[in-house]
Amino acid sequence: MVETVLLTCLIVASLGFVIWYSQSSSLRLPVRYQIMYDSNPPYIHRIFRRRLLAMIIYFFIPWIVFHYCGYSLHEVLDGLGISFSWNGKVTQWVLIGIVVTFILGWMNAKKDAGLESYPEMRVRFWTRYIFTLSTLSWIGYIFAYELLYRGLLFHSFLQVFPNNLPLAITATTSLYVLTHYWKLNRVTTSSFVWGVLACWMVYKLESMWPVIIIHLFNCLWIEWWGIIKHAEMHARRV
Repeated sequence: MVETVLLTCLIVASLGFVIWYSQSSSLRLPVRYQIMYDSNPPYIHRIFRRRLLAMIIYFFIPWIVFHYCGYSLHEVLDGLGISFSWNGKVTQWVLIGIVVTFILGWMNAKKDAGLESYPEMRVRFWTRYIFTLSTLSWIGYIFAYELLYRGLLFHSFLQVFPNNLPLAITATTSLYVLTHYWKLNRVTTSSFVWGVLACWMVYKLESMWPVIIIHLFNCLWIEWWGIIKHAEMHARRV
């Protein structure tokens, strides 16, 4: 089972990313051209579809493969030692992570480079619909992302190469960083730091919740601070 999971994750993390990137045309559009999409709603929905595609590739396809091979969700999670437990240490790390990402989001929004890149959707009026859809898509996207990399991939490396934590962290983080090569250099560097820290947290805390929640709030804080700092962007009830 472990070999099947590792091979599946390696294919998804490499070929799956290539497919996701090739279908995400907005990623290849220069940021300076991404001014305002209010006049073109379908363009806004491209970002939602991009996150949905990531959920399909990183979550649904691996589990379809596992099901086809005769492995249930419970068997895979238990067999690899993937846990979603919650305890005092998890709570402590989650609270610290939320505060730290709040500060980082605020610092990012103070920089021109941060405002140039975030939020991803260059929408002038953020309605309830856009807020809700964006938040829900972030939740699904980050959950799928973390479960694949820090869950399935990291734990299967630990199983195949027992007692070799540095190798598991290095291999998992290297593949994770490759998914950020098209972003700014500082974002790629940050992804390396997060990749190492996230693997270490999962290993020490024996729970997926801290990395999922902290990563999610990091994305949300950056988006929300970006909206606040962009003078031309406004929140609307409808």
